[in-house]
Amino acid sequence: MIIKEGEILKIREQRFFRIGKEVYKKEFYDLNAFHIEQSIQLYFKYSLWKILGDFEKIHNIEKLLEYYAKASNQKEKIKKFIQKHDETINDLNIVYIERDIYPLNFPKNKSTKCFLLLKNY
Repeated sequence: MIIKEGEILKIREQRFFRIGKEVYKKEFYDLNAFHIEQSIQLYFKYSLWKILGDFEKIHNIEKLLEYYAKASNQKEKIKKFIQKHDETINDLNIVYIERDIYPLNFPKNKSTKCFLLLKNY
């Protein structure tokens, strides 16, 4: 079976989300946040791929959301989403940057907010 390059983004997004749920149940909240961060990135990258095909590779969630807002003509919706979830988006960016450097003490309440961020969009 041949899979289009962009479809891989969707498959991997779903896998990261499932793994995120599993490690959340095991109370590994730092790993949960990392997997949810990856899932969110891949979700919006897949959405961009559907609109644009190839696009600039971005790893910062806020910048990725802003890029998606421009490409999808959903500027107001995305702007409100970023404002509403600013703290959680910042937490996820920290998780991405520090994932290999520091063991994170990531609390359950923040991990739960990361899950809700993905579900709220």
